[in-house]
Amino acid sequence: MFRRIGIRSLAVAFAVLLVAVVLVKIDDSRKGDQTFNSQLTSFSTTKVTAIELTPKQGAEKMLRFEKHNNHWNIVIGGKILSADNNVVVRMLSAISDLKARSLVSSSEKKFDDFGVADSSGTHVVVYEGKEKLADLVLGKFTYSKPHNLTTYVRLMPGNDVFAVEGYLPMLFNRKVDEYRDHRIVHMVTSDITKLAFSYATGKSFTLVNEDGKWKVNGVTADSAKVAGYLQKLGNLKGTAFAEKNEVNSAPVATLDITRKDEEPIVTVTAYQDGQEQLVKSSQNPSAVFNDPKAYKTVFVPKNYFKP
Repeated sequence: MFRRIGIRSLAVAFAVLLVAVVLVKIDDSRKGDQTFNSQLTSFSTTKVTAIELTPKQGAEKMLRFEKHNNHWNIVIGGKILSADNNVVVRMLSAISDLKARSLVSSSEKKFDDFGVADSSGTHVVVYEGKEKLADLVLGKFTYSKPHNLTTYVRLMPGNDVFAVEGYLPMLFNRKVDEYRDHRIVHMVTSDITKLAFSYATGKSFTLVNEDGKWKVNGVTADSAKVAGYLQKLGNLKGTAFAEKNEVNSAPVATLDITRKDEEPIVTVTAYQDGQEQLVKSSQNPSAVFNDPKAYKTVFVPKNYFKP
């Protein structure tokens, strides 16, 4: 009798144990289905040779960024425009080591909710030569306290939508001009040895550094005024681009900047195009700036430097 009870108890215990094992396996299986690879992208920014950026539908056209001799250019509508290298590097750094906080959806029906549909997201493709290093769609972002910014990202091809840290739309949803190189003049001012101002009115002059002393047409200049002018000139940026990339009219003024060690002369040219005061620079030849302030900063009269 005791033997029968013992066998029954063992059988019940075994059945309970078997059910428990099955439940654990089912739970583990469910958890396994929910796991994901949190490393969404991993590439070296120095190896990138091109980026294709397609803003959400109805915004700008597709932009293609191409690197030549370590400088980035923007290719759009048959035009090649000089890009701001620092802006492009920040873009790449933001997505080169992208890690997911969570997998929020695997359903195509949820694309619009997270802003990652083809029509609502920003499509970014990163290349090394012809090889794709990353292909993703950037969607909506959310903010929660304290200082918690989240962007939704979809890897292409696929339906998985992930939440990642950061405000990526700020870097990738911009107007073309915000990606461009705004520099008019960029150089070490202590290398400048001569400035030759030429005006269509005939009031031309030269400012030359002779043995550490600046002279205007051979007459000693005000050193403080020269220093102030060079400080503004050495890192001069334009604030607004003209709609045109070339100017057909004759220049109204030019500034030729000569530097030490026989470096190429840098030429800044001014044009009066109707009511617009336009500026071009040989250091940024793809840009024409519509910037009266820069125009007045560069092109000053001879008496500007008088003591």
